[in-house]
Amino acid sequence: RNPARYELLYNPLTGIFDEHHIEALATIRHLFPKAHPLGASFERLLDTLLVGLDDEQRALYNQPLPLRMALKLATSYSKIQQFLPTIKHAITTKHQLQFVYQSLDGEPLHHVVDPYEINYEHQHLYLVAYSNRTRQITDFRLDRIVPEFVASLGTTINDPERDLYPYVFRYR
Repeated sequence: RNPARYELLYNPLTGIFDEHHIEALATIRHLFPKAHPLGASFERLLDTLLVGLDDEQRALYNQPLPLRMALKLATSYSKIQQFLPTIKHAITTKHQLQFVYQSLDGEPLHHVVDPYEINYEHQHLYLVAYSNRTRQITDFRLDRIVPEFVASLGTTINDPERDLYPYVFRYR
């Protein structure tokens, strides 16, 4: 009535992680905490990679890091989870995007843009896009985009070969 059931657990990564690999995985855990917009994705990846760790390796993974780094965000990006998939899809399919952007002076502005990438700069996430309103490549802070008004237009980007970074200028 009750046939025997067997479960084969195999992780091809078991046994190949040395202390340097485990330290790198722990660093990734600290770089992308749960509050980060990509935190859940990295947590799932790390869970998959760490399945086969023995007790000694797991203790090494869980100990405090001697060198801590963080991609700390200056503000909460919890609202962007509503529209981040739309933006990522528009970037990968090279489709125009429209949204309402809360400007610094307080007036919300409607934008139709050609989205290119999302950048992390100075503890903020920015959408790099060509704006039809300003006729130039602009960085839009993701936390200032109004979630209810983000939509992919389905129309192809007008000039996909624009130079996003035509000048390199550094000031120290």
